[in-house]
Amino acid sequence: MKRRAAAGNVAAEAKLGSVYLSGAAGETPNPAMGFPWVLKAAERHDLRAQFLVGAMYAQGIGTTQDYAMAAKWFTTCAERDDAACALDLGLLYGRGSGVTRDYSTAVKWYKVAAAHNQGDAEKLLAFHYEQGLGVEKNDTLASQYWQQAAEQGDASAQLATGKRYLLGQGVARDPKAAVMWLRKAAEQGQVDAQYSLAILLLQGEGVDADSAAALKLLRDAAMQNNGPAQMELGTLYLEGRAVNRDPKEALKWLQQAARNKVVAAQYRLGMLLRDGDLGVEINPVQADRWLQAAAAAGSDEAKAALAQTSNLGRPQTVIPGPQ
Repeated sequence: MKRRAAAGNVAAEAKLGSVYLSGAAGETPNPAMGFPWVLKAAERHDLRAQFLVGAMYAQGIGTTQDYAMAAKWFTTCAERDDAACALDLGLLYGRGSGVTRDYSTAVKWYKVAAAHNQGDAEKLLAFHYEQGLGVEKNDTLASQYWQQAAEQGDASAQLATGKRYLLGQGVARDPKAAVMWLRKAAEQGQVDAQYSLAILLLQGEGVDADSAAALKLLRDAAMQNNGPAQMELGTLYLEGRAVNRDPKEALKWLQQAARNKVVAAQYRLGMLLRDGDLGVEINPVQADRWLQAAAAAGSDEAKAALAQTSNLGRPQTVIPGPQ
């Protein structure tokens, strides 16, 4: 291979550069030695080498990082309809790295990549149409691109697609379709999907109610530090819905949700500790701390509760909420 590369064989040049880059074929990885070979092949129009040169410039691998040169090479291969090059070129335009930031141009190149079913490009297009960045806001197109990525198995796209069917955003509202997509995402460990699917299972929306399955999903999500799932689990234990009432367990999950800055949990926890409702022991100091945390996050209910506490003559010290 080295002899063929030295003799000017373009494929060998590209292969040798890749070997030095990755350390394949028993070679010790040496990107600095690989870069000149990849560059030779790129200059002689090898498509894969053109992408590699762009990537090496973008990441500073084997050469000095240079976003302008990365953009130059990504443009060269993107214009040859290469999906990977088009995606990375779009990212450079979206970030303004090596080129002037231009969302319209970013979208142009994402579309080239998406035409080849490039999932990341489809998700980026969904986001741009969702937000109206570089294009006119269009919920229908956003939903189409989210679903295209979802159909390729992307969990975050499956979550977004499920939520859009649930809300009727860019698609006709369809709770059953929402459940299908959320389930796919949840099965891949997507924590927000686990929480959202659990709520639908509790409510029996789009699916037969199943409190046991809902509780399993909530616990899975809560154990992965999902604040809304912790809040819901704490509320269920507090109110005795789908589980036996357990104030101690309720406090545990509400505290975790509150620490994760779930404002509703901060407020609920503060009120429980203030008033001692539902078997919770009164703790005025902790109550004030959590109510202040919720008030600082904008909760009007917490502000009103603090004002009421003050008017009742119970002392409160303004201190930061728990970390």
